[in-house]
Amino acid sequence: MVSQGLGTLEIDHLVFEDNGSGSTPFIYDTNTTAYIHDDIFQGNTSLAPPTNNPTKDAIILGGTSWSAAITSLDTYFRGFGSRIVGNTFAHLRHAAVLNVDSNGVVVRDNMVNVTCGSGTAGDAAFVIQGDGTHYTSGVLMSGNLIEEYGYTYGVKLASTVIDSVFEANNFYDSAS
Repeated sequence: MVSQGLGTLEIDHLVFEDNGSGSTPFIYDTNTTAYIHDDIFQGNTSLAPPTNNPTKDAIILGGTSWSAAITSLDTYFRGFGSRIVGNTFAHLRHAAVLNVDSNGVVVRDNMVNVTCGSGTAGDAAFVIQGDGTHYTSGVLMSGNLIEEYGYTYGVKLASTVIDSVFEANNFYDSAS
């Protein structure tokens, strides 16, 4: 699902499942304020760490380019105030990637299953990043349960993340 429109979008009480081999994320949002809650995201059940890592991401907010046109999928995020709350993630590479300008996003009370993981060194279930010049700020990450078996970290702050709060998250089953 790709959302590029201005406005709000609520996605709730759904099961997203893909047993294929693709890496297209379930949700890719660049401009919409999204409220994604109480959903289940499940990738290919034959893929799980440590030897057969998943390649699919659940949620990607924004692209990685500040200069891309607003109609481009690579443009920075404009859905300020989006919320990712109460979801379950299984057999996925990333639960969520918050790219450039994912400001004011709330990530709360989610569960990342031990079947999630990445074959990339230094990777995490949640990746939050600016682009080195433009910031991502005001992220609130709280109350998440992350089974880290297939990751180096539960949360990765990749570049220029400021003025954000990370509290009361639970990290278990680390292989590192």
